[in-house]
Amino acid sequence: MEESTNDNIKDSECKLIPIGSPLHKRESLKNEYIDNLSLELLINKNHYKKYLSKKDPEKYKEYQEYQSKLIFYMDEITEITTDLLNDPKKGISRDITETFEQYTKMCIRYLEMKEIENSNENHTGFS
Repeated sequence: MEESTNDNIKDSECKLIPIGSPLHKRESLKNEYIDNLSLELLINKNHYKKYLSKKDPEKYKEYQEYQSKLIFYMDEITEITTDLLNDPKKGISRDITETFEQYTKMCIRYLEMKEIENSNENHTGFS
């Protein structure tokens, strides 16, 4: 195989994907997903909500409904969480128990990382 003069990329690696082909559609969806994920993670939440309301009103509506339900069920969710913290084996439902276990593991990991971060800041004198 011959190497191209541009960054030693082999010619066989530089194939154009025909527009409209299944591979092109799959790559377009993947790129769109990455773009949306980047926006969600990197943009201010208020700006993202404004963007979403204009760009994808259906998804924005789903988000608003989720927020409304979260507020409506907040006390019950807090009670379930407290019950599971006090008795992790409490049988609410398998889905909730498994998800709660993953959630608490992530919380513990986050808190441990914060401890390390704070410890490093205390040792270096930077904050």
